[in-house]
Amino acid sequence: MESYSTIIAVKTTADKVYEALTHQVSLWWSEMFNGSSAGAGAVFTIRFGENIHKTIRVEESVPNSKIIWYVEDSLIALPELKNQTEWIGTTIIWEIEQKETDVFLHLTTWDYTRLLNATTYALKAGYNLPEA
Repeated sequence: MESYSTIIAVKTTADKVYEALTHQVSLWWSEMFNGSSAGAGAVFTIRFGENIHKTIRVEESVPNSKIIWYVEDSLIALPELKNQTEWIGTTIIWEIEQKETDVFLHLTTWDYTRLLNATTYALKAGYNLPEA
């Protein structure tokens, strides 16, 4: 199984990043948020309109350090995408690293093949993706 990793640098504190990932997902990902991402065992569903959703279980939550999400259910109902449920079974790992006034947020998504298919579609559709 392959992975995709990127690092996002932010001028903030580790506790604020942890708070965003555990209690404020609807502020940075999608307002169409139901459930809880507050800690291990929590389950939430994030939606992007009528045709796209992911249901995610929080596997691990270490304050100001690490969060692991597991995608339990997913649908990307776009005709251009061959496997519209390809995110099911994906693990998303957030690692928070504080260095002076910056936080380095390490994002790793396991099973790069699934991510590659969805990312390729998004690029073709003109979505604005962050640089790796």
